[in-house]
Amino acid sequence: MTFETLEIEYIENHIAHVKLNRQKVGNAMNVKMIHELPEAMKMLQKKEDLRCVVLTGNGKHFSTGVDLQDPIFAISIDEEDVARRTAFLYKFIQVLQETITSFERLQIPILVGIQNACLGVAIEFILAADVRICTKQSFFEFKEIDVGIAADMGLLQRLPVTCTNDSLLRELVYTGRRFDSETALRIGMVSQVVENEEQLRSILLKTAKTIAEKSPVAVWTIKSILTTQRHKTILPNLDYMARLNSAMAQTSDIPIALNSLISKQKAIYPKL
Repeated sequence: MTFETLEIEYIENHIAHVKLNRQKVGNAMNVKMIHELPEAMKMLQKKEDLRCVVLTGNGKHFSTGVDLQDPIFAISIDEEDVARRTAFLYKFIQVLQETITSFERLQIPILVGIQNACLGVAIEFILAADVRICTKQSFFEFKEIDVGIAADMGLLQRLPVTCTNDSLLRELVYTGRRFDSETALRIGMVSQVVENEEQLRSILLKTAKTIAEKSPVAVWTIKSILTTQRHKTILPNLDYMARLNSAMAQTSDIPIALNSLISKQKAIYPKL
């Protein structure tokens, strides 16, 4: 199977290396990439000799988030009835959520290497991986707030069970401000910060090889138990998020926010 937005190569010792491959646009995630990532996980699941997956981004950035030239929120719903529009959005959000949950459903560990930008929806994907390592130059932003919406693909469900500093976590999500690699390490979003991309590749490969040398039965069991425990909280909250945002995502605040981003002028929102 070939992919338009991904590169996949197989490394010695039962390791697959998946690379985001839209480097001309900073690996911005269009609809195609968001659909291809879970398809790649399904394909890798069928390869019984695999024991670990490494995920990185080609080019300068890991990912600059949603591709604004191909926005996943630009949905045309030819339906006047508010209940039917809401039902459509509920199902649509569930599909998007499952693309990210596919990382957790893969039976083998996923190690993510992050360089420079990791923004918006890209953070939602990495939070569903097992291990996250970044370079010193990496930076992060929860961008959803800046387009007038609460993140609904898993960010608000996985952050509280991944990160340890609730106060700082809320500050970052409410404001959408940029934060650096040391802050990501401090809140528990990454496990290591390394000096450069060469060291990142070396540590990722070394860690992947170490995992691949362990009992595949033991590794599968560990991931299964850890994921099951997380999902007791995450999955019900994902469904609640889909139900809530199926209504909230119809707000007029979204076009106001997008116009503000395009015009570089301050957004003025109506009363709640």
